[in-house]
Amino acid sequence: MTQGRFPGWNLVADLSNTPWREASRVSSKDRLPIPTTIKRNVDWMDKTPVDILGVMDEPGQAMLLPWVPDGERVRMWLSEASNSYSGEERDQLLLEAQARYVKFSLDRDGRVTLPPNLLGHLGVSIGQYVWTVLSQKGLWISGRDPTIGVLTMLPADLP
Repeated sequence: MTQGRFPGWNLVADLSNTPWREASRVSSKDRLPIPTTIKRNVDWMDKTPVDILGVMDEPGQAMLLPWVPDGERVRMWLSEASNSYSGEERDQLLLEAQARYVKFSLDRDGRVTLPPNLLGHLGVSIGQYVWTVLSQKGLWISGRDPTIGVLTMLPADLP
């Protein structure tokens, strides 16, 4: 599919632009294109380049938030908190922060370069697919289909 072309495969595209889920392949240099429909519906992605805070919480998934203000708030808190600890406690705090947060950017071409820690967390590598999902819950990426095992709204009598 050419980037920017309206996808005819989406059965509900004419009903709403959100929620939206779309798979994209991780390309060389660990780049992931963010689907055009999602970029158009996330107000903080309207001007590129833009910095992103990735929150690696659930295994295989990461919430995407704008660096301004969310990433700046996390960074400020970590800076202040790290001054409250020393030795092994400080190390533990900073290791936990590295395990949970990552900063990266959406470039002018609508792609992000996924940092190695995020790729590892998602469990993907070059050539594999990542799901980008936008819903009322927010914006996130996932290394596995985020709806597997959770389809509860569709009636059993549909094919």
